[in-house]
Amino acid sequence: YSFKINGTINIDGAEDDSVYFMNSDPNVSDENKWLGILLDGASSSSSINYTRITGVVRNEEVDPENIYAGYAVSIRNSDPSLSNLMVDHNYANIRLYTSSPTINNLHSIYSGRALTMQEYSFPVISNSKFNHNTGINVEIKSHSDPIFNNCEFSYNSNMDDSYGGAGVRSSFAGGVTFNNCKFQYNQQLANGSAYSIGRDYEGSVQFNNCLITNNEVHNPYNGRGGAISIFTNTAVFIRNT
Repeated sequence: YSFKINGTINIDGAEDDSVYFMNSDPNVSDENKWLGILLDGASSSSSINYTRITGVVRNEEVDPENIYAGYAVSIRNSDPSLSNLMVDHNYANIRLYTSSPTINNLHSIYSGRALTMQEYSFPVISNSKFNHNTGINVEIKSHSDPIFNNCEFSYNSNMDDSYGGAGVRSSFAGGVTFNNCKFQYNQQLANGSAYSIGRDYEGSVQFNNCLITNNEVHNPYNGRGGAISIFTNTAVFIRNT
């Protein structure tokens, strides 16, 4: 089962009374497993506040066109407000496609991909944590320009992909900005465990007042950057980091 919103949605939990979206039956049949939430063309007045989303699976038999693709929250052509969210233990957590939400106090943890954005997405993300994930943690693609304020990317592992991404990976992004962010204790097979821009990709990145520490690359032959790995066609600005 899943939810698809084309109009307006307002989910208003409270700090001591969150709204839960989860599969509470461990024996549920495959065709009835929890596939996630899709906002497609939703109103900009839509909001999700004090909510936990967990237990989302990827099921290509039920979702052959990968509309949900295992993401707990998929946002397409929408600019909602997301705040005080716990998104955890899913196949993947959040996907943005041509969307620019305002996100505050998101914990995207213990899953596969924590956050993917593509096709001109310009989110502003503040006071959020992308920790304890396995695989490409945060991926910024195809001319997307996010701003991260006071966010943390820590304790992630990407040991099956040699092109970076345990912390953040960028490919054909525009200008990525990190303000007062932390990149700590990320483990990567090769090419940048904190931040990586792929070979032959373009873009720029700014690190302002950030902490980057104890990130490791484990490829014994060609590690290419324990913390940051950047190739050609890239502008990098590092201030007080």
